[in-house]
This record gives sequence, structure tokens and C-alpha cells, in this order.
Amino acid sequence: VKAATTTSTPVEEEAAAGDGGGTKLSAWTSVRQERWEGELAVEGDLPLWLLRNGPGLWDAGDVAFHHLFDGYATLVRVSFSHGHATGAHRQIESDAYMAAKKHGRPVLREFSQCPEPGNLLDRVRDAVGLLSGAALTDNPNSTVLPLGDGRVMCLTETTKSSILIDPHTLDTVGKFEFTGKVGAMIQSAHPIVTEFEFLTLLPDLVRPGHLLVRMEAGSNERKVVGRVDCRGGPTPGWMHSFAVTEKYVVVPEMQLRYSSTSLLKSELAQFYAFHWLPASGSYMHVMCRSTGKTVSKPTYTRRQVAGCRIDVHIQYILVICTCFAR
Repeated sequence: VKAATTTSTPVEEEAAAGDGGGTKLSAWTSVRQERWEGELAVEGDLPLWLLRNGPGLWDAGDVAFHHLFDGYATLVRVSFSHGHATGAHRQIESDAYMAAKKHGRPVLREFSQCPEPGNLLDRVRDAVGLLSGAALTDNPNSTVLPLGDGRVMCLTETTKSSILIDPHTLDTVGKFEFTGKVGAMIQSAHPIVTEFEFLTLLPDLVRPGHLLVRMEAGSNERKVVGRVDCRGGPTPGWMHSFAVTEKYVVVPEMQLRYSSTSLLKSELAQFYAFHWLPASGSYMHVMCRSTGKTVSKPTYTRRQVAGCRIDVHIQYILVICTCFAR
């Protein structure tokens, strides 16, 4: 949707150009009129609906959450029909949310929250649950994905958070049960999904590295495409997102690394479930999508946003957009 354009003044044009003559962020540009109302021109087609998920409930009993990744997941749908937009939202009925609702406090471990055990039995139960992954949250507040076969999945960084929902009623259908021999407690919060396949990376906390796995549309079975061993250590780097091109997968290895002690003992590490280990280095591994083999030496990286491949005669250049932060 594009609003009608107006003529820019020289001052506005200079402001929009920025210091180097490039494009300036619109957030830093003043509005052009005090008031405006008019017909909007539509380019392309409006979608029938939009579906998003994210943290929507920020407390459980007397406990308030303070991190963006802790809030219990809410689905939001906006539908368009005959010039009107209709909105709806609903809490995803994860085990974490339902347990908190029942007990009036968080019961499962969230991103930055470790519930205090009430007694010795709770401590034993927590220890057993963490070893099996049962005590970790299944709160799917990071991503909503339309799978190639029409199913819709919400998830976050724990494998057990993969939950199917009904995009029309917003009902929680149930857990997505992965089949096959590939097992992992942790996964990328932002897998790559097309009409044909589901690609994601699974951190290996025992042998530091990352597994690239693929699941065909219509299937629940994840199959290993390849593996990248971490160049640094002692644990794999945080796997939040990664970039994919037509032929390659970029596997980031961050200096922010998982804390096995934090995950197993249900206690907060230096940064929630992570340790910041700058001496371990941060690297970018490039893997072939078809063979699973690493095709280049690791180079330095931070957060993956997008990737594309540009052919230049016989050679190729892999271009990755990254966000740098300290």
C-alpha cells in the first residue's frame, strides 16, 4: 500500500540524502504535512489474512517477565474482506502457559527465568526434567510458519516448542511430533521453510557443532544433510537464525555460547543460558545444501539476516547481511 506522493523541499531532500548522499532512515525524517488524508494506491494484491505470533502475556501470578523471549506466546490474526479488517488474538496453549495458569507461577524454565523449586522433590524432578529436556519451556513465541503441506507451526528455540495451530480458529492443535532418529533439545528459532522443505540447524551440546537437517513437505521426519564442527569452544554458539541461498547454507558460530551447566542445573548463566566468550571467536561456515559438505574456511560473523549468491564467471560470491551489536 502506497500513499500519494508530494513534492519534497530542498531541505527535505538534503535530510533524506544523509551525510554520504545515501538513503536516510525514515524514522529520522520529518512528516511533510501537519495533516493528510487521501486515497491509497494499491500495488499488487492484498492478502486474505496475516498471522503473527509473539509474547503476549508478561506475568504469571506474582512473577513478572523482563525479557522479550519470556512472554507467553499469543497468536494475532488480521483478515481482510470487502474493505474491512477483522482482528483476533488467542493464547497458544503450550505446556508452559497451561502450567503457569494452573499453578499461578512459572513452572517450566523460560529464556531468562528459572523457577525456584519448592522442595527437595521439586529439585529432583527439575534435575531429571532438565536432563531429558522436559523442564525446558515449550513457549512458541518466536516464529509462525506455514509448512508446505498447509499445516501451520509456531516455535521457539527448544525443539519441544514446535506446536501446530489452526490459522482460522487460532486453536492449539497440538505438539508437532518429529519422527526419525535425529534428536536435539535446541533448534534455531528461525528455520527456513519453502513449499517443498523445512530446513533448520540443531546445536550439538555434547560434540560442539551444528547439524543441518531437512524435512520434506508433508513429512515429520528430519534427515541430516550435514554437520559443522565448531572451530571455537567449549560449546556451540547461540543458534538463533541463519542464512540460506539457492545452493548454500551459512552456519554462524557465535562468541555467545550455550552454557551446558545452566541448561542442566536450571540456573542462570552469565547471560541467561549463555556465556560470552570473546576469546573463542565467531565464525561463518558455508555448507553445500546438496552434499552437506563445508565448502569454505570459516570467516568471522555475527547475526545472520539474509543471504544471496552472485555468479561471476566460474566463481561465486556469497553476500550476507548482518547486524553488528556489542
